[in-house]
Amino acid sequence: GLFLQRLFRLTDNSNRAKFDNIVIVTHGLTMRLCLMRYLAWDIKDFERVWNPSNAEMWVMTKNSRGQYVLDDHTQIRYGKHGKGVMPERMRKVNTIKDDRWLDRLREDQWKMGMSSMVRYGTSTYGTT
Repeated sequence: GLFLQRLFRLTDNSNRAKFDNIVIVTHGLTMRLCLMRYLAWDIKDFERVWNPSNAEMWVMTKNSRGQYVLDDHTQIRYGKHGKGVMPERMRKVNTIKDDRWLDRLREDQWKMGMSSMVRYGTSTYGTT
């Protein structure tokens, strides 16, 4: 949890040093959790996203508002059989005016996601 909190603070902080790129090398479940947390996916959406294949890259680019969004060219397997199209709303930060409410929502989703994984194992759609 602390790594993700620090990462999101660094990427969203306008006073930080300007980086051209941030590279995260991780396992599929962790990649999905990072995107769930940053893009504020709900648990149902999270479970519809499949883990990436070996050496698969998911690219996020910074938009004009300074937020990271999933690149249009990033193909993510989605849906029951992994052949669905990921909804456009899931490619960008959920736009909610009250950032404190969004932070609480992200934290609650993170806790719920972690507890359901511990109780029920990995998600149905996220395993390869």
